Amino acid sequence: MTGGSSQEILVTTSTKDGAGVEGSNCLLSNEKGAWNVTSPGSVAVNRSNNALVIKCVNPPLPEGTLVAPSKTRDAMYANLLVGGLIGVAVDHSSGAGYEYPPRVNVVMGATGAAAMPPEAQPARRAAVHDRRFDLPPTSGFAAGSDVQAVPYPAARKGYVEYVTKPVPKAFVLGDGGAYAYRYNTSAAVQQALDVCRAKYSNCRLYAYDDVVVWTPETTATNIQTSPSVKSAADAPASTPAAVPVVGHKFVVPQASGFASLEDAMALPLVSDKVRERYKHFLTLPYPRAFVISNRGGWRFYSGRPTVMHDALERCLADGAQCWLYAVDNRIAWQLDPAKRTGLDQLQLAR
Repeated sequence: MTGGSSQEILVTTSTKDGAGVEGSNCLLSNEKGAWNVTSPGSVAVNRSNNALVIKCVNPPLPEGTLVAPSKTRDAMYANLLVGGLIGVAVDHSSGAGYEYPPRVNVVMGATGAAAMPPEAQPARRAAVHDRRFDLPPTSGFAAGSDVQAVPYPAARKGYVEYVTKPVPKAFVLGDGGAYAYRYNTSAAVQQALDVCRAKYSNCRLYAYDDVVVWTPETTATNIQTSPSVKSAADAPASTPAAVPVVGHKFVVPQASGFASLEDAMALPLVSDKVRERYKHFLTLPYPRAFVISNRGGWRFYSGRPTVMHDALERCLADGAQCWLYAVDNRIAWQLDPAKRTGLDQLQLAR
């Protein structure tokens, strides 16, 4: 009655001297279940009135453990007045009446307890963005709390900080992993862009508040200093027609521009283990094709003219939706599901 029975928690890890650590495998657990996440990253856990235990490993560093306390949400007390004891009982049994700290940091080689953030003070800030900027809608690229989705690994540390800041806020990316953000101001978008452009090139808006607007096609001209800001969706569509490539039995889709071929972190929908398999795929001879599914699955084949067909067919056998991600030396993946290449879209080369 007070809300959902789950909440997202951002998990980061560090050494005892405060240096950030990436790639730690963390297990979060309470009596409601257990959940895995790679730091820095967010994961949804079931609420409970019991503490949440977080254990992280990242050899050769020693294991880190953190206990996150559970706090009764204010809405549960209000529910006693509205829903009576029955409402409170429902919130207690489902866990909806409790909450954990929204962000925790596990120190490798230490055991500690997380503190609940201080009670929010009355906001003394602008509540919304300066509407001189016609801010673009969400692109669907990623959730606002998904640190791993930030396309430049070098910028993820900054994004971990950004997600904790009060709105209005904006996060901007520049070439090579440069970034800038501003918060607690109605001019956050323009200020973040100005800071980025003063030092770096090709600065583009990644997110404002918890709305991710980034697409691989985003350009610096999408956000301007003029009164209106066009979204990437307003740009003219340009999807080159598929062209045949020597050595393939089927027509190979044109490069989509989604990411660079070597950027394993750009793979959507999959785990870090799959990204390691993708790195191996890049060492294989042509013809080659790498396929991913909506369930986080993957398949690849190399060295025969039917690699695209075979990888997609084998992936589909697992009962998932499957699409080409990479073929030979090009990325075929499209953000728009309607433009992705599945088994039904393959055409025989002539």
